[in-house]
Amino acid sequence: MAEQVIRIGPLNLPYWLIGAGLALLIIAVLERTVFRSHRDTWSATGDALLSGLLAGFAVWKLMPLATRFSQIRELPSRLLYYPGGVPGMVAGLVVGLGITGYLLFRRDVPRDARTLLHLVLPVAAAGLAVLVLALVPLEQEPFSGADGFEYLPGYELSGGSDRPTVVTAWATWCGPCTAQMPEVQRFHDEHGANVNLVALNLTRTERSTDVVDAYLEASGLTFPVALDRSGRIAADLDVESTPTTIVFDAQGRERARRTGAVNADWLARRVLPFSR
Repeated sequence: MAEQVIRIGPLNLPYWLIGAGLALLIIAVLERTVFRSHRDTWSATGDALLSGLLAGFAVWKLMPLATRFSQIRELPSRLLYYPGGVPGMVAGLVVGLGITGYLLFRRDVPRDARTLLHLVLPVAAAGLAVLVLALVPLEQEPFSGADGFEYLPGYELSGGSDRPTVVTAWATWCGPCTAQMPEVQRFHDEHGANVNLVALNLTRTERSTDVVDAYLEASGLTFPVALDRSGRIAADLDVESTPTTIVFDAQGRERARRTGAVNADWLARRVLPFSR
């Protein structure tokens, strides 16, 4: 099943994020209608949930300090772009739930069915919204692999089309793009024999191809790099911002898409199930 997103301009919004937004809208309506006679309890519960959510997000965002410390020490700005990954999600969930529970007990919120309902409703609303959105069919044109890519000398793609393909659109001036490159290289080193990987440079946005050559020479990257001089390939792939990483299965069907920096673990979880 594809990792579905809804595209709004340059943004690719995952369904879980849209579901969370719809959940907040549902909660706001309920607060002003069904539960308006219990606003004190609702407010205390909501504050606890929000505090737990913010704390969990902070833990998730800072997790690369533990899992990718050497790379962040080399370039601290990478902390802004690296996702927390599965360890960050688990740690964030534990911390978020712990803080939510602590605040509920500390504020002596009534521990009754009404409070439980206030806690369950946001999760249920978000889950229902995601489920409804997941039923929306996505029409996708099969990706034709490397056809039309202009590869830099020494970076030609090897292997046939019987393998999944990863295309990551990038530019030398893009901070998140350069931050993710060591992770893309790590994925290529570990799984390049089973996965086609193309770093599609948006050459039309660069000052010159010499800038691209200089960056690649300095960084020592070895995975295939292609030039999109006209912007046609980016348009065909519906790439509107950088970095954008797209995963295709061996039949050319889009399976995942992310706008923002990726790491090797993210790529492995979404690509390897489609490799032989």
